[in-house]
Amino acid sequence: MKKTFLLCAIIIALLFVACEKEKEFVTYSFTSDDRLKLLLHYIEGKFFSFGDDERKFKVIGIRQLVRQNVDFAGKSGTDKHYFYYEEKQITLEDYESGRQYTLRIRRYPINVQEAEDNPYKKYPSRLSLNIDGHRYPYNVYDVSKNRYSESFSYGDATTTLSANGLTFTKVHILDRSRYRDDWQGYFGSMFNEAYYTYFDEDYGIVGFDSFAGTQLRLENK
Repeated sequence: MKKTFLLCAIIIALLFVACEKEKEFVTYSFTSDDRLKLLLHYIEGKFFSFGDDERKFKVIGIRQLVRQNVDFAGKSGTDKHYFYYEEKQITLEDYESGRQYTLRIRRYPINVQEAEDNPYKKYPSRLSLNIDGHRYPYNVYDVSKNRYSESFSYGDATTTLSANGLTFTKVHILDRSRYRDDWQGYFGSMFNEAYYTYFDEDYGIVGFDSFAGTQLRLENK
């Protein structure tokens, strides 16, 4: 009798462990192809110049980590936790203004709602990039409006851009025209002055077109 009870207990424990393993949240990790697109030439301390050294930015920080998609409920409720995803963060500093911006390259599910509804199952995903920064001047009445984020997905349609003896063939154009009303001609940061930001999948940021009509392109160095 004791042997039977012990055997049943072991079986129940094994079933419990198996169920727990099945309930682990999935992780959307970088693929081997992704790792070739992580801007490995963006090295901490390196400068990138635009327009005959007229403008520059510097890489000041690099992190690669696994993050969890979380819906923060605040003080009134319980946070909801979902799937994990891998992300590389590259922090840039505008040389003139000292303002900082972050490139976030991540492997993320295509249908986020579907992935949140069942975070234990892995769904189709894609590699995407965000450029996060601050809007100027600051809105002191609603700080949530002080940030902006521009993004694209690898695999989206691209175009070609040539400048300074270089030809970029996988260029995504990030359109910031909706922020035109913010611009007052004194920001001192090419990210905030940019009407268009040009981003090549292999080279990274390769150009800016400003609200004032200035065109800045990556120098061939």
